[in-house]
Amino acid sequence: MRLIAFILASLIGTAALAQEKVPAPTPKPVESVATVPTGLSIQKVQNGIKEGVKVGDGVHVANLGAIFDEEATDTPKVTFTLSGNDATSFEVRDGNQLWFIAGTPDYETKAEYGLKISGGGVTAGYKLPVFDVKEATVAYRWHKDSKLFVGPEKVPTGAQGEMLIAKRTTLVKPPSVDEGKWPQWNDKTEAWDVVDLHVGKTVYSKDTKAPMQVEFRKHGNVIPEGFTDVAPPDACEFCEWDKTKKAWAENTVKKDAAADVINRITALRTDPGTKPLRDKLRNATPEQIATYVKGQVKADEVKTNAEAIAAIKKLERAVIEMFTIMAADRQTNEAE
Repeated sequence: MRLIAFILASLIGTAALAQEKVPAPTPKPVESVATVPTGLSIQKVQNGIKEGVKVGDGVHVANLGAIFDEEATDTPKVTFTLSGNDATSFEVRDGNQLWFIAGTPDYETKAEYGLKISGGGVTAGYKLPVFDVKEATVAYRWHKDSKLFVGPEKVPTGAQGEMLIAKRTTLVKPPSVDEGKWPQWNDKTEAWDVVDLHVGKTVYSKDTKAPMQVEFRKHGNVIPEGFTDVAPPDACEFCEWDKTKKAWAENTVKKDAAADVINRITALRTDPGTKPLRDKLRNATPEQIATYVKGQVKADEVKTNAEAIAAIKKLERAVIEMFTIMAADRQTNEAE
């Protein structure tokens, strides 16, 4: 009986305790975690770039991002900046895209581009390798006569992989030249010389002053005999080529002779005493007029009719005036 009473008392006490309310624990406040990046992520879009590729407006090479702590409550936008020797070869577009903009890459000139990327107080390095592309061997051809550089061409290979270098070509690359110059192959030194370029240049006849352009097919790179690349003066009707001075010089004798002829013809037109001569020349031919003109010039300076007209340009106008005078006289005589 005593044992049963003890057990009943124990059960009643446990039930009473279960009915008592136990207070809930107070939650701890969540502490704010600093939102500073712990690192940068660089997701490559391109593992590298081939040499010789046309970059154009640029090549998208990577995407940039910021790495934050897992417990960060806020991840602000990060602005990325570039620095380093090759920073100008890249730019950031749309906030997080890294673009290569340096132009056509060349492995032999630069095998790798490197820079530093910074954002949110964190900096990371980035390298973009340039992939080497096996290039065909290039030879440089010269013209068979002038020896002037014509252009590059690919060298074919034989069955055993040997290079088949054609005649009038060399593996020696010609030098860069300034405007008005051009490479010319030298057989003796087996190297390129730099010479004056005359092809396409305007030259002038030393006899007639007439202009002409030097053509490669006709003249090579040589100014033809009897021509000069020195332009005659614009306002010098009686200039002639001086072989000694190698320049244009005015022939004052012919200039004075032409002025004298014009004065004589002017007198023929206005002086009443010359009417018999005008009557005589009324029906004259151009050759007869030229003979008369020649007679007005010193014999030792102008010896032929053709020279009288060709060497003294102003004579043409004077002869035309002569015919005008005779035509007017003819009409007057017919009217009388």
